[in-house]
Amino acid sequence: MDDIQKYFKKLSAQEYEALMLVYLQLKTDHTKVPGIVKMVGYKNLYRVRVGRVRLIFSVINKEVVILRVANRDENTYRNI
Repeated sequence: MDDIQKYFKKLSAQEYEALMLVYLQLKTDHTKVPGIVKMVGYKNLYRVRVGRVRLIFSVINKEVVILRVANRDENTYRNI
């Protein structure tokens, strides 16, 4: 089990639903998801905020790859 799956298991039902909705929107058409921010200093790295949770992803050949799902704190954006 990877870190993303472990994180999803720790969430409340409401947070899980919100994240899954954003995740499914990203997989279908990432350009239509509101709140996507391109990360400064990276070529194909983006983040989207879902409440207190940050979804960090990359777009490679029009395919979305989720790199990290984490609560916002000082370690969220380290070692990406």
